[in-house]
Amino acid sequence: LTDVDGLYTSNPNKDPDAKRIPVVDNIDDLDVDTSSAGSALGTGGMATKITAAKLATASGVDMSIVSAKNPTIILEVMRGDNVGTLFKKRSLKVSKDRKRWIAGLPARQSIYLDDGAVRAIKEKKSLYAAGIIKINGKFPSNVAIGLADSKGV
Repeated sequence: LTDVDGLYTSNPNKDPDAKRIPVVDNIDDLDVDTSSAGSALGTGGMATKITAAKLATASGVDMSIVSAKNPTIILEVMRGDNVGTLFKKRSLKVSKDRKRWIAGLPARQSIYLDDGAVRAIKEKKSLYAAGIIKINGKFPSNVAIGLADSKGV
């Protein structure tokens, strides 16, 4: 939520031909003028908002720039109305090289899974807590975790 109603091709306060951009499918292809400073009410201009959109979309979530002046704007966004600017999430595909690198890390911690969870993982589906039957080790950040079936395989 911000003090503007979306991303424009240029500053609409200075350029009468500025057009609102309703959807940004790929933020890397974005070509707009963000050289103007933010408003007196805000803490950053459009460049700051685009930086936030890059972070959000790279994390795999959609993000919208919409005006906080409209008390129903959240409902309008959730309905999919053509309001503000919607930045579409980026694909989170992991390269084969990265998968190989991760697979080569030693796993000192293990999660043991029931048959249904093993099947889900093999089919590249989600793992739910209900499928975990045992854990081994502590789980600090940035460590590889091994997955095993009920027999430890």
